[in-house]
Amino acid sequence: MRPVSIIFLLLITFLGCKPDPCAEVACENGGTCMEGSCECPEGFSGDHCELFDYSQYLGTYQVAYGGCFSTSPNHTVAIEQVSSDSREVYLYRLGDYACPAGELRLTGSLSGQQLSLPEQSVDCGGIVYTFRGEGALVGGGQLSLSFTVQYEVDGFAREDVCQAMLDK
Repeated sequence: MRPVSIIFLLLITFLGCKPDPCAEVACENGGTCMEGSCECPEGFSGDHCELFDYSQYLGTYQVAYGGCFSTSPNHTVAIEQVSSDSREVYLYRLGDYACPAGELRLTGSLSGQQLSLPEQSVDCGGIVYTFRGEGALVGGGQLSLSFTVQYEVDGFAREDVCQAMLDK
């Protein structure tokens, strides 16, 4: 083999094989590696998309319900963080049930784009409402919730199975 061919072969071998900059990069939460760095989906940040911005859950939402016993038009729900370092949130006025403004407060917990409402009861002037449910951010400032409410009125037990779309 001629020396020029050997040199050409060596140049192609060493210059043609670039290491993959994403070979050792693990992006989380649906992130995609581009040139050695993670491109994170909406709401996630950090070197590996490991951090979630919970502030996007917080605020006041207009709500459209389906399946609930009675709700008023132009109903709003407020979501506030329990403390600045907590994944727990308060939901105010969910379901628009007969309760003085601000009194119907539920506690939920956040995990990524998921919201969980563990079973909890709220006494609203003698009517006890028991809530449980779950939801998820669906993008564009919207939160989809499914929840169940059990209560008793005039001696009759009721259960509402509700779907709600909360929109900022």
